Amino acid sequence: MLWDTATDARRSVGDERPFFGRGSTFSHDARLFAATSTSGVVVIDVETGRAVTDLAVRAPQGGRSLGIGPLAFSAGDRLVATGANEAVEVFDVSDGASLARLPLGFDIRHLVWGEWGITAITDAQLIQLRLVDDSGGRSPG
Repeated sequence: MLWDTATDARRSVGDERPFFGRGSTFSHDARLFAATSTSGVVVIDVETGRAVTDLAVRAPQGGRSLGIGPLAFSAGDRLVATGANEAVEVFDVSDGASLARLPLGFDIRHLVWGEWGITAITDAQLIQLRLVDDSGGRSPG
């Protein structure tokens, strides 16, 4: 449920599937809401409450899923990064395609997608990641 504190309006979101895990975040323009769910990550249009896309987070090679943690939108709200299964995975919001996955070997506690890329915070360290668009040499998002 989303609650607009200015108007006290409350709205159900998604298709009534439960949200699990510690990952949820709004896009920078607050038009989208991403949250972990039983099927991975669901991105919801806040105005309509309907799912825009589902992001199928990959389980580790040969292992069981360790769970989905933090989420972060890119500055342009075009991409979402997940901290799941000891890896950072980046998805295109428009079609749910996985664009990149980097196994880190650590449980990711927090993600921040800032001007210089993605910062992954683990129990032991900060890891700075920068995505580069091969076609133009600039950071996508």
